[in-house]
Order: sequence, then C-alpha cells, then structure tokens
Amino acid sequence: MISKQRLQQQLAALNEITAPGRGINRLAFTDADWRGCSYLMGLMREAGMELREDAFGNVIGHVQGADESLPAVMFGSHGDSVPEGGNFDGIVGILAAIETVRSMREDGFTPKRPIEVVLFLCEESSRFSAATLGRRAMRGELSQEDLVRLHNKEGHTLYEVLKGRGLDPDHIESARYTKPLRAFLEFHIEQGKVLEHEGLPIGLVTGIAAPTREMLQAAGRFLCSSATIFCSRWRRKSLPYCMPMPSNSGTSSSVAV
Repeated sequence: MISKQRLQQQLAALNEITAPGRGINRLAFTDADWRGCSYLMGLMREAGMELREDAFGNVIGHVQGADESLPAVMFGSHGDSVPEGGNFDGIVGILAAIETVRSMREDGFTPKRPIEVVLFLCEESSRFSAATLGRRAMRGELSQEDLVRLHNKEGHTLYEVLKGRGLDPDHIESARYTKPLRAFLEFHIEQGKVLEHEGLPIGLVTGIAAPTREMLQAAGRFLCSSATIFCSRWRRKSLPYCMPMPSNSGTSSSVAV
C-alpha cells in the first residue's frame, strides 16, 4: 500500500537539501543537486532496485518482472531545480515512482514486465541555458559539440562540469537508451490552475509545450521607443513619406513626414 506518511517524510527531507536562498536551489550538478541525487539513489536501493548510471549521470533503477523479455515500463522524473524553485517540481515524479515500486515489493507483488525507474539529470535550463539535457542524452541527441558549446555563467562548459563529477562525457553516445519500452509515465505537479479551478484531483496530459530557443541578431540604432516615429525622415531622406493614419469614419488618411 502507498504510504502517505513516508512520502511526506521524504518531501520534508528533500526540502532541506538545497543551497542557501529562498525556496529550493538545486541547480544541475551543484553540490546541492549531488546531495539530492545521493538521497534519491538511497531510496531507490531501499526499494530493491538494481541501479546503473549512464555517461551523463542519469540513474536507472531496474525492477525485475515475471517476464524479463517483455519491453519495460519506465517512469520517473528529475531532481534538479530552477533557482528559488518549489519542492514538488520533478521530485513528486521520482518519489512517486520509488514509492510505487516499494509498495509493490512490500505487498509481494511481481509485475508482469520489468520496470525501469529513471532519475533524469539536468532537466532545467537554468545552469546551461538548455533544458532536458539528461533526457536528450538518453535519446542520443546530445553530441560532443553540445558538451563544449554549452556553458554556465562562470564559463565552465558542460563537458568540464561532467568531468568534475566523475562522469564520462568522452563517451556521451553510450548514454543512449536503446531498450524497447512499453510505455513511459511521469507523475508531475500541474504548473497552472486548471485542475484547481475545476476542482479535479488529477489530469491526463494529451499534449505538452515544446519550448524552442533561437538566437536573433538585430541591426539598427538606439533611439527612444516612445518618441521616435517608426518611419521618420532620417530613414528615408530621398523622398517625403506618408504614413497611413486611421480615422474614426473607417476611411484612411495620411500625414506627411
């Protein structure tokens, strides 16, 4: 049976594993994040999982099923946070996965197929300006070029940070997860108010936002945005320019500039 008391105790313990400051501060690969990972790995072992780590540091806990030849069900989440984050983001997902496995073991239940519980590293973009890096590594979508291109505000590359934690960025391609999966499940807090507004205890996600980051370079002049006419004379010196102006009658008029 799922233990509410055990989950509350674990959430309280993780609430104390943070760098100084408001809220939760467990930025990826920092000391606080590493302490959090160590705590979660201890819980995974207590639940009876066999642990392995990939070249990026993602932790996968294996639970044997009655038929190990079947594709596994994977579930889990991340342990790092944004600056001044909340104590439920990510953590609820990994703790729920661990508690599920632990309660199955206590009840003497053996799943039909194997279960893989995953603790993703570097989910948040706060430190290296790129999100879901642990998942990208497991998808085989994180290259050596990415590791030396991405860096934190101190100038340390992701490659250097991984090396500093004793991981294996030189063989990042080995982090790719190649086993077939039956399904992937992630239990997550709602970071909005739809369920709260509707009075619903749970929601099933049918689609997610896929953030994209682009680097833009704009050419122009520094001028006051409130006082500079968009099509002012200095931009078009050869001919006078008429800028259409709306009128109350629905017809258009113009003013010479």
